[in-house]
Amino acid sequence: MATDSPSQSSLPRAWTAQTVASLAAPREYSCVGGPFGSDLTTKDYVDMGVPVIRGANLTRPGLWLDESEFVYVTEAKADSLSRNLAYPGDLVFTQRGTLGQVARISPTTAYRRFLLSQSQMKLAVDDSKADPIMSASSSSPVLVSDW
Repeated sequence: MATDSPSQSSLPRAWTAQTVASLAAPREYSCVGGPFGSDLTTKDYVDMGVPVIRGANLTRPGLWLDESEFVYVTEAKADSLSRNLAYPGDLVFTQRGTLGQVARISPTTAYRRFLLSQSQMKLAVDDSKADPIMSASSSSPVLVSDW
């Protein structure tokens, strides 16, 4: 754990400091990173299919995932990397590269699932422990790197 994490005394009175993993929904693969590099390469990209979330999708001002710059993989490729899938409502973070990027996948997106790129991780937030919007808007590179 990093030593420069916010202390409990620096948080609003009703808040508590938590790790990313402690906020994960109680289901398999609720807090995971993208696939190993050789498991997803540009050779896997196709014209349409399951969208791949890359760093370019986390740069939109505000909270929501930018859905304008997707590349895609086949349904079969996404199925083969099922542990690396993200879903509507999940939070997506950059886990290497430009740390501090975070976005929430809109619950009303037209896509039913997304594949994470190698540089991303996702968190399905346990709604009984945290509000996903607050988790996204208050995330920081320190919090992400402590995962």
